[in-house]
Amino acid sequence: MPEVRFRLHLPPGSLPAGTLFLTGDFRGWAAEPGPFAFVQGEVRANLPDGTLTGVKVRLHHPDGTVTEEGDAWGGRAPAHPVVVRGPGLVELTVAGWQDARAGQGRPVRSAPPRQEVTLAAPWGPQRVRLWWPTGHDGPLPLLILHDGQNVFDEGPTFAGESWDAAGAAQTLAEAGWPCRVAALPVNEDRSRRYVPFPFELNAFASGADEYADWLRDALLPDLRERFGPVPASHVALVGSSFGG
Repeated sequence: MPEVRFRLHLPPGSLPAGTLFLTGDFRGWAAEPGPFAFVQGEVRANLPDGTLTGVKVRLHHPDGTVTEEGDAWGGRAPAHPVVVRGPGLVELTVAGWQDARAGQGRPVRSAPPRQEVTLAAPWGPQRVRLWWPTGHDGPLPLLILHDGQNVFDEGPTFAGESWDAAGAAQTLAEAGWPCRVAALPVNEDRSRRYVPFPFELNAFASGADEYADWLRDALLPDLRERFGPVPASHVALVGSSFGG
């Protein structure tokens, strides 16, 4: 397998105490250094040719806690994409570290929702983030998006990049295909809510049926009351990974 060298570049004056290490898809996002600790600013890894992976730099503190690289505003940062095409060198530039600022003050690159409402659900209050194209206020085809924290703006996203659903939907509207978007943020119960069978990550208690019933019996009636009726043929559910 080809040897890939990862060379690390840190912001000036930001060398933290602890062990810097590489993690990513190729090692299951492991949270400990193992054999991937940076030595003199480099890590070497033998990866199969053609591997497509995302990687991040993390810091293992002396007390055992771990901090992940972030953006310059202390928020989450997207993974560095890597494609292995034979032996090579990958330059990794870290902009900052995730901290209590959580991305506050970061310039917004995507459009936020137009409205947020909270509905009652069996698992507690459920936020619903709503967006519709300019000039279209009546009934429209409805797109329900799981993982609603990732849908619009970057601030609350898991990976530091949003789907920019509003930008994409506005482009479609301008081409004659307007739709309304209802995005549903999820918390640490993601594995329970989206996976329709019991397994370790949902503590062997799937909540997918409960979630689907809530979509049918609570969300859709609420949206119908707010915006008017939409035929079932004009309603779609979209998600990624477990949400897909």
